[in-house]
This record gives sequence, C-alpha cells and structure tokens, in this order.
Amino acid sequence: MSTATLKIFLAYGDPKRLRTAELSNWTGKAVAGPRSEFDKLLSREESQNPGVYFLTGIDPRHK
Repeated sequence: MSTATLKIFLAYGDPKRLRTAELSNWTGKAVAGPRSEFDKLLSREESQNPGVYFLTGIDPRHK
C-alpha cells in the first residue's frame, strides 16, 4: 500500500472559508470555499491555471 501526504491550507484560518489542498504525489491543487468567496478564489494564482472547476452550493439569486 502506497502512502501520501495531504496538506490543507486555510487561507483565512477558518475551515469554513477558502482552503486549498495538495497531495504529495500529485501535481494539482484543490481549492474549495463558499460561494460568497468566489471573487477571492478568482484573485488567487491557482485560478489562472487550467483545471476542472466545480461550483456547488445554493445560488443566493435563486432561493
């Protein structure tokens, strides 16, 4: 069984806000956060790279 290290970075020190994750044997990076911080995610360096993006949660405009 192989092992890996998962590093989670809490961008604002709060696990409910913007966070990133890196896996030691993978070149990608996962970024997650609430819809309300989507603009902050777009200003991060990670959003300038190609990738697969998922937007989840309730859209406040369509409650």
